[in-house]
Amino acid sequence: MLFSRPLSYNLASRTGEGSISIMNYALTLRQMPEGIITLAISLAVLPVLAKQRHEIAAFRESLAAGLRLVMVIIVPVTIGLIVLAVPLVQIIYQHGSFTAADTVITAQALQYYLLGLPFAGIDSLLVFAFYARQNTVTPALVGVGAAFVYAGVAVILLPQIGLLSLMIADSVKLIFHVVISAALLRRHSSRH
Repeated sequence: MLFSRPLSYNLASRTGEGSISIMNYALTLRQMPEGIITLAISLAVLPVLAKQRHEIAAFRESLAAGLRLVMVIIVPVTIGLIVLAVPLVQIIYQHGSFTAADTVITAQALQYYLLGLPFAGIDSLLVFAFYARQNTVTPALVGVGAAFVYAGVAVILLPQIGLLSLMIADSVKLIFHVVISAALLRRHSSRH
């Protein structure tokens, strides 16, 4: 997103020392399964969708199969990471100046980021479905809207819950992007 990262850093810097690092550590752990699982499936499905872009029924069937595959893999991974957040953060990060208290807050941040992981998986496939139809403008416009949603949620929640508001805002942003993208893709498919 165009301004999400600088805004995130700005807001995180207002929540205390080390907040930007905690945010980055948690986000890195959330992005690993997203990159490994969802991007791999999306890249595998893209050529099939591109071939079927004019065959609506086949296109929908292939997209649905890709979405089912993502969900079958990403939901258990998400649940496992939520449950194992503390030991995972301990093993990977807790050494040197990274304390047990840092582990707790980083694990909490990770858990809130993980609420959006299944939606990130779905979103990746939906964006690639637009690309397969040679439409790069729609996902970009939805992304701009999602960035505004992120900013609004983050700014509203920041005074009440601090750093964790940024993780919640990120998950809400992903949910928004999926809902709007799915609605637009469905609408576009029904017109062709």
